[in-house]
Amino acid sequence: MEARTCFLTGQPATIERQGERFVVTSEPCGTYEVSASLAVAEWERYGDRLYILAAVARQWAERGERLVLQAGNLDAVLASVVPPAGPLEQIDLLLQHVVRHSRQGGEEVPLPFARDFTLVFARDATAFRWLINKAIGLGYLEGTGRATGFDAALTLKGWQRVDELRRTGRDSEQAFVAMWFDASMMEAWAHGIRPALEDTGWKPIRIDTVAHNEKIDDRIVAELRRSGLLVADFTGHRGGVYFEAGLAMGLGLPVIWTCRVDHLNGLHFDTRQYNHIVWHEAADLRERLRLRIEATNLARASHRREGVQAGPG
Repeated sequence: MEARTCFLTGQPATIERQGERFVVTSEPCGTYEVSASLAVAEWERYGDRLYILAAVARQWAERGERLVLQAGNLDAVLASVVPPAGPLEQIDLLLQHVVRHSRQGGEEVPLPFARDFTLVFARDATAFRWLINKAIGLGYLEGTGRATGFDAALTLKGWQRVDELRRTGRDSEQAFVAMWFDASMMEAWAHGIRPALEDTGWKPIRIDTVAHNEKIDDRIVAELRRSGLLVADFTGHRGGVYFEAGLAMGLGLPVIWTCRVDHLNGLHFDTRQYNHIVWHEAADLRERLRLRIEATNLARASHRREGVQAGPG
C-alpha cells in the first residue's frame, strides 16, 4: 500500500491494488474501489462532476458500504444522483448528518473542513466552511470553531428544521411507481401494484400518466421529491426503473423492490442484494406488496393494522 492522491478529490489517499481493482481510502471519500481500466482513463472529462462522485462515495462509506467505480458504470452512477439544488438543501444535508452523529441534544459533532466537505456535495473545504457559517447565521447550528473545522451542535431551531424534513416524506401520500410500460404489464399495474398501494392508503402515480410540458427527467425528479414511497418493479429490466430507484435512494425515500419470477435471474448485480418481492401474477403481487408495506410500517396511518407479519419474499 502506498500514499497517493484520491481520484475524486485530489486529496492524499492510500491506494492498494487487489486483482483488477484499486482500493482507495481518503478522508473526504472514505474507502471506494476503482477498476484497473478506469484508473488509467481520462478523468478530466468528468472534471466538473468529480465532486458528485466524491459525495456518492462518502455516502456509501457512511453506510458501511463500498462504492465500486468502473469504466462502464460511471455515467450511470452520475445519472442516478440528484445533487442538492442549492445551499439551502446542502445545509439540510449538514443538519441531518449532525443529527445522525448526536446521541443527545447539545452534543457537538466534529466537522473537519478538509474531511467533511463531501458530506454535503461541497466542492472543497472553503465552500464547506461557508455553508457552516450560513447554517450558524440561520440559527440552525452553534458550537466551537477551530482553525481546521467546527464542532457543531443543533440549536432548537435546527432540531425543528430536521423534524420538518422528516415530516415532509411522512406526510406525502403519493407513491411513485417505476415499472415497464408494456402492455404485458397492465394487469400487474391495474390489479396488483395500484390496488395494493390504495389498500394501504397511498395515491399511486406512474410518470406516463402525469401530464407535463417539461423534460421527462425533470418531471421524474419533481414527482419523486413529492413522493413518500417508491415501488420499483424490475420485470423487463428497463434502464429507467434502475435510474428512478437510484434517484429515490439518493433522496432518502423508502424503496420496495419487486420482480416477476421469470425475470428474476436477469437482475443487475447491484440490486440483487435487496429483498425483492417475487411474484407470479397480479393477485399474488397485490397481496405480497400489501403485506410488505404493512410489515415495514409504511402504510399510511389511517390504514395501519396491528400485528402484521411479513409475508413470503
